[in-house]
Amino acid sequence: MPREIPPRLEKQTWKGKPLSILHGGCLCGRVRYEVEDRFVYAGYCHCSECRRTSGSAFAALGGCSGEAFRVTQGEDVLSSLSAPIQY
Repeated sequence: MPREIPPRLEKQTWKGKPLSILHGGCLCGRVRYEVEDRFVYAGYCHCSECRRTSGSAFAALGGCSGEAFRVTQGEDVLSSLSAPIQY
């Protein structure tokens, strides 16, 4: 069931279009997030880590400002990847 757009975003637009809220999460299911649909960039990565994770020849990615991204579940289990990525 889609979540309602928070009242602060109901009438906001970006480049003349109403904002949408996109939802996602990690593969293990412990972390969930939402992001406002106002990406600064989008593209594909072909590094070995992204190919392995996606099971494809590439992975789609996008970047947004920190204020457009919110962790909604599992912030206490977040960590970062520190191993070197092999391109």
